[in-house]
Amino acid sequence: MASFVHLTPDSHLAKIRRNGIAASRLVAVHSPVGRGVFCFPVLPDFFATHQWLHELRRRSRERICGVYFRVADTQRVYIGRFGTPHHEVSAAEACARLGKDRSLGMEVILPRAIGRSEILSVRPLPQCVGWRIYPEAKGNPPVWPQPGSFRARALRDRLTKEDRREEERYVSRFPAEWYAEE
Repeated sequence: MASFVHLTPDSHLAKIRRNGIAASRLVAVHSPVGRGVFCFPVLPDFFATHQWLHELRRRSRERICGVYFRVADTQRVYIGRFGTPHHEVSAAEACARLGKDRSLGMEVILPRAIGRSEILSVRPLPQCVGWRIYPEAKGNPPVWPQPGSFRARALRDRLTKEDRREEERYVSRFPAEWYAEE
């Protein structure tokens, strides 16, 4: 049996404990199925297993918890990097493929709901695990933030004039007067 973890906000836990994890409508661009559950195999590497936590927490300031469950090794799942087409494989093969390397940015879609009896445990998680924006963002200069987003002004003020000129060539929808020296 293959073990997976589904990351969910704290407010959903009571419902999940009562009914299991419902298959939600997937809005992913390259999703091969209409409904499913996003999850990731439980690997020896804690960071790789819970890599989506920080990115999910960006959208909701609520505490994120892990719901651990098991499915049969023959269960068909879809794996792929977010924003790219997914491939259908067995749950055991998904665990093996994603366990070979850190596989940052990968996601697994289980095309059915998870029953209450399949859930092994629900655990609170440290809230600072994972990547933000995209997996390779660490160490790269930031892109221009959306106006009104968290700390956008501070980030724009911190960048140098050369960074601004370089970015203005690629991002034309933000007026240059936003970045004018005061």
